[in-house]
Amino acid sequence: MRLWLVTVGEPLPTDVGNQRLLRTGILADVLHKRGHDVTWWTSAFNHQAKIFRQYDDRVKELQPGYRIVFLKGCGYTHNFSFARLRDHRQLARQFRQFAPGMELPDIIICSYPTIDLSRDAVQFGRERRIPVVLDIRDLWPDIFIDVLPRPCRWLGRLAALPLEAAARQAFRGATAITGNTDEMVQWALRKVGRTASPSDKGFPMGYPEPFFSSSEMGKADAYWDSQGIARQKAGLVVCFFGTLGRQFAIERVLEAASRLNDKSSIMFVLCGSGDNLEKYRTLSAGLSNCLFPGWVDAPGIRSLMRRSDVGLAPYIQRKDFLSSYPNKPLEYFAGGLPVLSSLCAGPLANVLREYDCGLTFDLNNPNALILVLDKLNTDRARCREMGKNARKVYEQRFSATIVYNKMVDHLEHIAKYRGNIF
Repeated sequence: MRLWLVTVGEPLPTDVGNQRLLRTGILADVLHKRGHDVTWWTSAFNHQAKIFRQYDDRVKELQPGYRIVFLKGCGYTHNFSFARLRDHRQLARQFRQFAPGMELPDIIICSYPTIDLSRDAVQFGRERRIPVVLDIRDLWPDIFIDVLPRPCRWLGRLAALPLEAAARQAFRGATAITGNTDEMVQWALRKVGRTASPSDKGFPMGYPEPFFSSSEMGKADAYWDSQGIARQKAGLVVCFFGTLGRQFAIERVLEAASRLNDKSSIMFVLCGSGDNLEKYRTLSAGLSNCLFPGWVDAPGIRSLMRRSDVGLAPYIQRKDFLSSYPNKPLEYFAGGLPVLSSLCAGPLANVLREYDCGLTFDLNNPNALILVLDKLNTDRARCREMGKNARKVYEQRFSATIVYNKMVDHLEHIAKYRGNIF
């Protein structure tokens, strides 16, 4: 089977450094290992590093039967910007230009967003009787409107009308809708007023457990030793990994840390880079129970999780987070850590309750985070039991091997019966 994967914004196996592949990268590997021919259409712009990738040819063969096709837009500095939307339009234009000259696939899997690429991939497939699966990753353009102050949202909805029209066109023409959760699939189906078919199905973000050499882990362990985060400790260690920007309520975490400082044995280790890193370092300067080490590599993450008791997920209350399984809690599950999440409803909250692998807290209640931390600090046996449950739910539901092999089975089925679709 020949497949096209259309996804921008993810790390590539060709990127410099020890890259951890995400959904499309893992899916491409699984597809190729199962004998399928894979073409990954992506951007020449590295979304994470905000730099352009260097390449000699538009089509780069990674190995027989697996290649990457680079599309080039203008790039952008900020994620929420008109420049990013302009970049996406340019990528879609290049896809329309170059796709007809490539060997046609049996099926196209396109990540949504981007909106423009999704619409054009669907149109390309329908014109050639190729099934197109849209995989919902984010709730565009709804989330653009939700972040605006309430008095301004009517203006946001007006400005988003062209994006909304393009999104509906993509959903209406897609052969099937998949997504991170069933809730995200239903969100797309509601946009066009149709009920789910057997081909419309949610597949969570599968987390692949990385392997590290003893030298890599030794270096990581030595770093945390130097930071005073010991393997054997008396207090509760709360870890966090993420981009220090708009999506996390770190200020509320710092409020809890400030109130617990010198009053408990709870330590916060908040890892990540982003626009607000220096701001948070300044705010926490007088706190002995709070550490902002900055960006941490994958071995460092593994080492810290082994020294931690709890994984923190202080997401702001946004529709996309409430409808999905965010990446970080799945990483905590794999590390055997119970999750403290601010998402009190939605798929993640349901898993925490069903499998007893974490707790939720209300961001609007200043005492809520302190109360759940005190609860876990007091009852360490309970904390360890939830950690074991977290590892169990990872192995049963969120292992990349399980998730993406099921997803490939689903895609193979759609491609096999393509003659019944058109």
